[in-house]
Amino acid sequence: STWCGYACAFWVGVQVFDTSQAVRCFRGILLDVAFGCSLMAILKAASGSDRILWFLETPYSRDAIGLFLNRNYYAAFIELTLPLALTDALIRQRKVLLNGAIAATMFASVILSASRAGTALVILELLVFLAAPLVRAIRGAGAREYWTAIASLVLVLLTTSVVGWDALTQRLRSNEHLGNRL
Repeated sequence: STWCGYACAFWVGVQVFDTSQAVRCFRGILLDVAFGCSLMAILKAASGSDRILWFLETPYSRDAIGLFLNRNYYAAFIELTLPLALTDALIRQRKVLLNGAIAATMFASVILSASRAGTALVILELLVFLAAPLVRAIRGAGAREYWTAIASLVLVLLTTSVVGWDALTQRLRSNEHLGNRL
C-alpha cells in the first residue's frame, strides 16, 4: 500500500508540474519556505526560546529548530533546498548577492542546529557548488564566475561566524553520540 501511495503522489506531481512555469513557481515557493525556516531558526536561537514559534510548548523543545521538532529533520530539509539557492547564485548567476545571502543563511542555520550529519552534508554541497564556477573560471570562461564564488564563500563565512560554531562543537565533543539511539 505504501508503494501505491508513492505512485499516486508521483502521478499527481507529473500532472501538476507539467509546465516549466509551474516548476519555477513551486521552486520559488520552496526556496522561500526554506529561507523563512532558516531565518526563524536563527531568530529562535538568538531569542533563547525553547518553544516552536515562540509560543508552542512541546516535550521535544530542546531539539526543536525552526518549524521542526528534530534537528536532523530540519537539516535534511535544508540539505534538499540549499542547492536551489546555490544554483541560482553560482551557476545561473541570477541575483547573486540575494541568492548568496539566502544560501548563506540556510547554511548557517544548519550549523546552528548542531546536526552532525547535516553539517557534513551541507559543507559537501557547498564545496561542490563552489568548485563548479571556479573550474569554469580556470578554463577561461571569465573572471565573473570566480568572483561570484568568492563572494558567496565570504557571505557563508560571515553568516556562519554570526551564528557561531559553539553548539556544533559542543555536540561533537559530547560522549552521548549513541545515547539517544540505544
